[in-house]
Amino acid sequence: MPDVTPFEEEIVKPEVRIIEEADLRDNPDVLAELREGGDFVERRVAPVTTEIRSEGDGSWTLVGHAAVFDSRSQSLGGFHEVIQRGAFRKVLRQDGLDVRALFNHDQNQVLGRTTNGTLTLTEDPKGLRYEVNVADTSYGRDLRVLLERGDVTQSSFAFKVGKDGQTWSDEEDGTMLRTITEFGDLVDVSPVTYPAYSATSSSIKPEGMVIKHSSSSESEQATGGAVEQPGTQADSQPRRADEEGAHRHRVRRLRLREKRAA
Repeated sequence: MPDVTPFEEEIVKPEVRIIEEADLRDNPDVLAELREGGDFVERRVAPVTTEIRSEGDGSWTLVGHAAVFDSRSQSLGGFHEVIQRGAFRKVLRQDGLDVRALFNHDQNQVLGRTTNGTLTLTEDPKGLRYEVNVADTSYGRDLRVLLERGDVTQSSFAFKVGKDGQTWSDEEDGTMLRTITEFGDLVDVSPVTYPAYSATSSSIKPEGMVIKHSSSSESEQATGGAVEQPGTQADSQPRRADEEGAHRHRVRRLRLREKRAA
């Protein structure tokens, strides 16, 4: 499990750990921790649309959404997740809120920061919008190339949620739905390589040109589900069924444990 970075230590206590999505899978103990709430940081990747605006001094501005409202995540290990509208309102009003923009959550690749005005965070009807003025650094230039090529198409954010900032409900397939109603802290926002939520897209807008990269879920919606990779559908269906069965088994174990504890 990754250590808390030096940048995150200024907001989060050093003993607080980070829960990645990989930690949630096949781990009912971590799922139980989420339901109870605790002093830990979580990371998620969300559906986004990103654009680039060139600045006259050689820098450029990256605009996008690190999180979106009302978008059901893929399975996170026995549960799905949705962010409720207004969930960022309180945390964005905190005095002295200090959030970084990083590439791939790497503290060595700082893109911007709220305290010096190079990163701006707002809640709009779509979700958590970020705007970062990226300096003309080597990794900043590299990131721009990756965005324009479509190699990087998602954004992520690191956050904290208290017990009172979430609700849990049962779904028809035997899994659970976590609804985040209020965030306790924001640590960073970050363009990232790998997605967590399935419906992802990115549009790049350098000097008036728009390039859009759609996820497989968006392509299927546009074509009625006719877009396929040869051989992948037959291979993926049994695997998804096995995963869903394992998720339901973990949920039953968790509920049995909660009943015994009560």
